[in-house]
Amino acid sequence: RLSERLDLFHGWNSHCLESLERARACGAVTIVERGSAHPMVQAKLLREEHERFGQPVPGGLTALAERCAAECERADFVHVPSSFCRQSFLDEGFEPERLLVSPYGVDIERFTVQPHPARFTVAFLGAIGLRKGVADLLEAWARLELTDSRLVLWGGIERDAEALVNGYRSWCQFETPGFATDPAKALAEASVLVLPAIEDGFPLVVLEAMACGRAVIVSENTGSRDALVEGESGFVVPIRSPDAIAEKLQWLHDNPDACRAMGLAARKRAEKFTWDRYGEAILDAYRQVLQRRGDASE
Repeated sequence: RLSERLDLFHGWNSHCLESLERARACGAVTIVERGSAHPMVQAKLLREEHERFGQPVPGGLTALAERCAAECERADFVHVPSSFCRQSFLDEGFEPERLLVSPYGVDIERFTVQPHPARFTVAFLGAIGLRKGVADLLEAWARLELTDSRLVLWGGIERDAEALVNGYRSWCQFETPGFATDPAKALAEASVLVLPAIEDGFPLVVLEAMACGRAVIVSENTGSRDALVEGESGFVVPIRSPDAIAEKLQWLHDNPDACRAMGLAARKRAEKFTWDRYGEAILDAYRQVLQRRGDASE
């Protein structure tokens, strides 16, 4: 369906191999959107995590990673949302001049500051599986024994984590109400959001929580660390570190005023990451790559 004359093509990684080739034939500058770490880095981290918990590696993981990597290699440029993603490409030998970086945004009109719940409540929103670090969050929660508090895991429980999640039910209390049909409401019922993902390019839910005036705890392998001011609007912890998660949660539990102040600081940070800002950044990236083509042809 692509026309014979194109200036620019922007495709989503894992979905655009054939379209990418057609666009190149039409003379377009090509960009692949990669919302995660480099495909081979992501696959390696996922393999390690499944081995860590004695789970089989998902079928098709290698083939998918190879397809995604092929798209990135054939494109003129790859657009990523965070410094974490960018560094993963550099580590794989990708040329820095072919990488474009623009963080995603949040609807600050939809996600607004609400009063904190009376009871300290920890929220997780996302796929309840090994990639998102749920195992480390549950281990941290079990160690804390905060009987006056709640942990709510919003999302579907993936097959690779079913046995693990159910095993923790006999050690500690937590809730799994299913998918959050209204994320803003779910976040309003929380005191803090925790997302200790093994790998996540720039999870939207973190900015959404910050826009709701909630402190956040994220792993170093999420692009969300670019949105935080460490110790002011949230905390960044190492991957696979229940101890670090527990330490930060205990501090937020014990210091409710500071927790609320951190949430307000998070809101101010989120206001810098609007979708309008993202749109302008993307348009600027388009201008840059088209200018480069013009310069190269002169």
